[in-house]
Amino acid sequence: MNDSNPQKRAQKVDELLERKEFAEIWALKWSELLMVKTIPNRVEYKPMFLYSQWITRQIANGVPLDEMVRALLGASGGSFVSPAVNFYQIEETTQKTAENVAQIFLGTRLQCAQCHNHPFDKWKREEFWSYAAFFKETRIAPPADAAADAIKIAQEASSEADPHSIRIPETDIVVPTRYLGGDEPDWNAVPDSRANLGPPGRR
Repeated sequence: MNDSNPQKRAQKVDELLERKEFAEIWALKWSELLMVKTIPNRVEYKPMFLYSQWITRQIANGVPLDEMVRALLGASGGSFVSPAVNFYQIEETTQKTAENVAQIFLGTRLQCAQCHNHPFDKWKREEFWSYAAFFKETRIAPPADAAADAIKIAQEASSEADPHSIRIPETDIVVPTRYLGGDEPDWNAVPDSRANLGPPGRR
């Protein structure tokens, strides 16, 4: 109260932002959204602990959220060496991963649209699967060195004639990979499906 410096409020804000508690509380909030959790007999404690530490470091180092999200969605490699890949451990299917990403980062619930046109929203079944196609080549595989990693996430080459499309399950309908409510990515610029995902306005 006795400080006459006109910049004292800005200085105090900067001081508080530098404290480790700031990063820790926001990491806690993001960890809930990004599903940092173990699953008995499937998702182990150590990779999730490293994943949680990775989130904390992003916030503590002031990494912009769009960069953090892009690093997370495009992550590949071993679960210990590249902790962000642990986001893909939680769900084992393309459609569940697509649902989670849409809800977490776009604030959009798409569950209904995977089986039928959404009864209360604009999303159609074909739009859901065009969006889910971004994740169709994401694979969880055993690591080359079990002592170094619990799992490995990789973007596998598609055996299909058009790697940037997907067949809707139980139909003969094939749809191209598209942003939700948008166009196809520029595959010439970025051929990797997940690397094309990111916050609106950047892709």
